[in-house]
Amino acid sequence: MKSCTKNVKQKFTDNVIKNGCYLITLFACESLLGGYLVEVNSERENTFLKNEAFSKHMQNPSQGNIGYYIGGSDMSTEGNFIWMHSRQPFNYTDWKQGMPDSHGNHEDCVHLYPLFHFQWNDIQCSTPGYFVCEKPSPNK
Repeated sequence: MKSCTKNVKQKFTDNVIKNGCYLITLFACESLLGGYLVEVNSERENTFLKNEAFSKHMQNPSQGNIGYYIGGSDMSTEGNFIWMHSRQPFNYTDWKQGMPDSHGNHEDCVHLYPLFHFQWNDIQCSTPGYFVCEKPSPNK
């Protein structure tokens, strides 16, 4: 999928599953919204998503430090992060320094984390959070 501002803007969805987890958000993106958890493939795309997440966060500061799931995971092989939709390895990353750390060997999902200025963090997949869906343009 080409990254351009017009298409990238369609990727940001501020949905939340308050008691959900990564697998529920994956289902919601695919089945309910007709897309998939976003695959971030460039600095430009990542900057856009971080800015949108920051904006949403500032509009509702009571959401605390709830992060935004993106489509990466190392569920299949620990330490080998791939995009769950395309099954491709990351070609771009924005990990917070020291991440991923797989704290307690239980962090297999990736989110944009407010405490890290929306840089990437690995997190337990059972942690409630918002999510960012990507939906292919109907022109493709």
